[in-house]
Amino acid sequence: MKRLRLLLFLLALASVLSGCGAPKNTVSPLDPLATGDAAQRLAVTLSVYDGETVQSTRLLDSSGGGALLERLRAVPAQLETTDNAPAITFPIYGLTGEKLDGTIFRLAFIDDYCITEDGLFYRLWFDFADALAGGGWTWSTGSIAEFPCAPILFVENNGITEPAWRAALMHPAPEQTITPPVGITAEAAHWNGAALTVTFRNDSGSTWSYGSEYRAEVCLDGVWYTLPYAMNDYPFGWWLVSYSLADGKTVEETYAISNLYGVPARHGYLPAGLYRIVTNGLTVEFEVN
Repeated sequence: MKRLRLLLFLLALASVLSGCGAPKNTVSPLDPLATGDAAQRLAVTLSVYDGETVQSTRLLDSSGGGALLERLRAVPAQLETTDNAPAITFPIYGLTGEKLDGTIFRLAFIDDYCITEDGLFYRLWFDFADALAGGGWTWSTGSIAEFPCAPILFVENNGITEPAWRAALMHPAPEQTITPPVGITAEAAHWNGAALTVTFRNDSGSTWSYGSEYRAEVCLDGVWYTLPYAMNDYPFGWWLVSYSLADGKTVEETYAISNLYGVPARHGYLPAGLYRIVTNGLTVEFEVN
């Protein structure tokens, strides 16, 4: 009897020790998404990026959308350390949904991994190609800037080398001639690590009208690339406003670049490099160290 008890104790101890340090199953990363009738009202979008374009479909607009989400939700996930972060391969699948509080929820899937907006990596085995086969999905072409978790996917951050943009995943900036307004100049006044302050001067001889819209780009090996949006919790849109600057006057405008393009979304930093904003026909370069 004593030998039997000792054997059972040793078996139990071995079982405990063998589990130490092993990834633990977690709740599904899809749990924050609404379910049932609420999900039908809020809708979920599935995106697929093949390295060139993004195709998107509204899952709950089709009969198979809800079933696909439930299949994915049922798959167990294991939280991985950043040391085991996967290489980025194509295709990349993304889910964008709305939570009951109105905030936006995004996930990206590559190979056997799920990536959250917070930069967490989950091991999750799911065959999207098989799940979508023969489903009769209606797809539309979208923009790379709208792809879920784009800033996390597009920055290599392995904890050993300095974070750097993955140029192979990014789109070169639009090829166009940027013609500054006559008599208008702009230069970087201050970069505080999150926002860029720009000084505009008007020597055109008349009042200059300008807006707040801009885009940010990074120079990689001599080529300018458009930065992906950080995709914060709430949808983003430009306010259609117009400002005026009298002749002979200067004005400072501040652009919260890390809020819009920060990597990842809630950490708000940009990898070191040469950047510029393009606004109102002007370009303003600045360094991030």
